[in-house]
Amino acid sequence: MKTGLFPAAYVEIIEDLDEDLEEGEDEWDDPEPVAVIRCHFSGGVRDIEVHPTFVENPVFKELLTLVRQLLKRQDLVMNYLDHEGDLIRIKDQDDVDLMINQSESKTLPRQLSRQPSCSQYVPWEVHATLEKDYSVYHVKDTPPRRS
Repeated sequence: MKTGLFPAAYVEIIEDLDEDLEEGEDEWDDPEPVAVIRCHFSGGVRDIEVHPTFVENPVFKELLTLVRQLLKRQDLVMNYLDHEGDLIRIKDQDDVDLMINQSESKTLPRQLSRQPSCSQYVPWEVHATLEKDYSVYHVKDTPPRRS
Protein backbone atom coordinates (compact mmCIF):
# COMPACT_ATOMS: atom_id res chain seq x y z
CA MET A 1 0.00 0.00 0.00
CA LYS A 2 1.27 3.47 -0.88
CA THR A 3 1.79 5.79 2.07
CA GLY A 4 3.86 8.53 0.52
CA LEU A 5 7.30 9.19 2.04
CA PHE A 6 6.78 7.15 5.20
CA PRO A 7 7.01 3.38 5.54
CA ALA A 8 3.64 1.67 6.00
CA ALA A 9 4.60 0.61 9.53
CA TYR A 10 4.64 4.28 10.65
CA VAL A 11 1.35 5.31 9.02
CA GLU A 12 -2.16 4.61 10.24
CA ILE A 13 -4.63 4.83 7.38
CA ILE A 14 -7.72 6.54 8.76
CA GLU A 15 -9.74 6.48 5.56
CA ASP A 16 -8.88 5.32 2.07
CA LEU A 17 -9.20 8.01 -0.56
CA ASP A 18 -12.15 7.70 -2.88
CA GLU A 19 -10.71 6.64 -6.21
CA ASP A 20 -13.76 8.04 -8.05
CA LEU A 21 -12.80 11.62 -7.13
CA GLU A 22 -10.65 13.40 -9.65
CA GLU A 23 -7.42 15.13 -8.63
CA GLY A 24 -8.14 18.37 -6.75
CA GLU A 25 -11.81 17.50 -6.30
CA ASP A 26 -13.16 17.25 -2.77
CA GLU A 27 -16.33 15.50 -1.67
CA TRP A 28 -17.07 18.51 0.59
CA ASP A 29 -17.15 20.92 -2.37
CA ASP A 30 -20.84 20.24 -3.03
CA PRO A 31 -22.67 23.07 -1.24
CA GLU A 32 -25.97 22.59 0.54
CA PRO A 33 -28.97 23.35 -1.69
CA VAL A 34 -30.17 26.91 -1.18
CA ALA A 35 -33.37 28.69 -2.08
CA VAL A 36 -33.16 32.44 -2.61
CA ILE A 37 -35.88 34.91 -1.75
CA ARG A 38 -35.57 38.21 -3.60
CA CYS A 39 -36.29 41.21 -1.36
CA HIS A 40 -36.84 44.73 -2.74
CA PHE A 41 -36.40 47.78 -0.52
CA SER A 42 -35.91 51.47 -1.23
CA GLY A 43 -34.89 50.99 -4.86
CA GLY A 44 -32.43 48.18 -4.10
CA VAL A 45 -32.63 44.41 -4.23
CA ARG A 46 -31.21 41.98 -1.67
CA ASP A 47 -31.28 38.19 -1.65
CA ILE A 48 -32.16 36.05 1.37
CA GLU A 49 -30.70 32.55 1.24
CA VAL A 50 -32.79 29.95 3.05
CA HIS A 51 -33.08 26.18 3.13
CA PRO A 52 -35.40 24.90 0.37
CA THR A 53 -37.81 23.41 2.91
CA PHE A 54 -38.49 26.92 4.28
CA VAL A 55 -39.98 28.15 1.00
CA GLU A 56 -42.28 25.14 0.68
CA ASN A 57 -44.36 26.52 3.53
CA PRO A 58 -42.94 29.85 4.80
CA VAL A 59 -44.21 31.08 8.14
CA PHE A 60 -45.24 34.74 8.24
CA LYS A 61 -43.37 35.68 11.42
CA GLU A 62 -40.18 33.88 10.38
CA LEU A 63 -40.21 35.52 6.95
CA LEU A 64 -40.78 38.96 8.48
CA THR A 65 -37.90 38.37 10.91
CA LEU A 66 -35.59 37.38 8.03
CA VAL A 67 -36.48 40.52 6.08
CA ARG A 68 -35.99 42.79 9.08
CA GLN A 69 -32.66 41.16 9.96
CA LEU A 70 -31.40 41.42 6.38
CA LEU A 71 -32.27 45.09 6.12
CA LYS A 72 -31.37 45.87 9.76
CA ARG A 73 -34.66 47.71 10.40
CA GLN A 74 -37.52 46.78 12.70
CA ASP A 75 -40.03 49.27 11.23
CA LEU A 76 -40.59 47.32 8.00
CA VAL A 77 -43.59 45.49 6.63
CA MET A 78 -43.72 43.01 3.77
CA ASN A 79 -45.62 43.36 0.52
CA TYR A 80 -45.93 41.54 -2.78
CA LEU A 81 -46.88 42.63 -6.28
CA ASP A 82 -50.23 41.39 -7.54
CA HIS A 83 -51.05 40.62 -11.18
CA GLU A 84 -51.88 44.29 -11.82
CA GLY A 85 -48.57 45.53 -10.42
CA ASP A 86 -50.01 46.91 -7.18
CA LEU A 87 -48.30 46.37 -3.84
CA ILE A 88 -50.35 44.25 -1.45
CA ARG A 89 -49.40 44.35 2.25
CA ILE A 90 -48.72 40.99 3.87
CA LYS A 91 -50.33 41.11 7.32
CA ASP A 92 -50.61 37.44 8.28
CA GLN A 93 -50.14 33.84 7.22
CA ASP A 94 -53.17 33.94 4.90
CA ASP A 95 -51.54 36.77 2.93
CA VAL A 96 -48.29 34.76 2.61
CA ASP A 97 -50.27 31.81 1.27
CA LEU A 98 -52.11 34.07 -1.19
CA MET A 99 -48.81 35.55 -2.41
CA ILE A 100 -47.43 32.07 -3.07
CA ASN A 101 -50.60 30.88 -4.84
CA GLN A 102 -50.65 33.93 -7.11
CA SER A 103 -46.96 33.63 -7.93
CA GLU A 104 -47.21 29.99 -8.98
CA SER A 105 -49.34 30.98 -11.94
CA LYS A 106 -46.92 33.77 -12.98
CA THR A 107 -43.42 32.36 -13.25
CA LEU A 108 -41.14 29.42 -12.67
CA PRO A 109 -38.06 29.61 -10.42
CA ARG A 110 -34.97 31.21 -11.97
CA GLN A 111 -31.52 29.77 -11.53
CA LEU A 112 -28.73 31.72 -9.85
CA SER A 113 -25.76 32.29 -12.11
CA ARG A 114 -23.10 31.83 -9.42
CA GLN A 115 -24.13 28.30 -8.45
CA PRO A 116 -26.75 27.10 -10.91
CA SER A 117 -26.78 23.54 -9.66
CA CYS A 118 -27.54 24.22 -6.01
CA SER A 119 -29.40 27.56 -5.71
CA GLN A 120 -32.61 28.86 -7.15
CA TYR A 121 -34.82 31.88 -6.75
CA VAL A 122 -38.30 31.22 -5.46
CA PRO A 123 -41.11 32.33 -7.81
CA TRP A 124 -42.33 35.01 -5.39
CA GLU A 125 -40.62 38.19 -4.21
CA VAL A 126 -40.98 40.31 -1.10
CA HIS A 127 -41.18 44.11 -1.28
CA ALA A 128 -40.31 45.70 2.06
CA THR A 129 -41.67 49.13 2.91
CA LEU A 130 -41.74 51.30 6.00
CA GLU A 131 -44.59 50.40 8.32
CA LYS A 132 -46.17 53.88 8.27
CA ASP A 133 -45.54 54.70 4.59
CA TYR A 134 -48.88 54.30 2.84
CA SER A 135 -47.79 56.34 -0.19
CA VAL A 136 -46.51 53.19 -1.90
CA TYR A 137 -50.04 51.83 -2.28
CA HIS A 138 -52.29 52.88 -5.14
CA VAL A 139 -55.12 54.33 -3.09
CA LYS A 140 -56.87 57.66 -3.04
CA ASP A 141 -55.87 60.14 -0.36
CA THR A 142 -58.95 59.81 1.78
CA PRO A 143 -58.90 59.77 5.55
CA PRO A 144 -59.79 56.46 7.20
CA ARG A 145 -63.44 56.01 8.14
CA ARG A 146 -64.37 56.21 11.78
CA SER A 147 -67.11 53.99 13.10
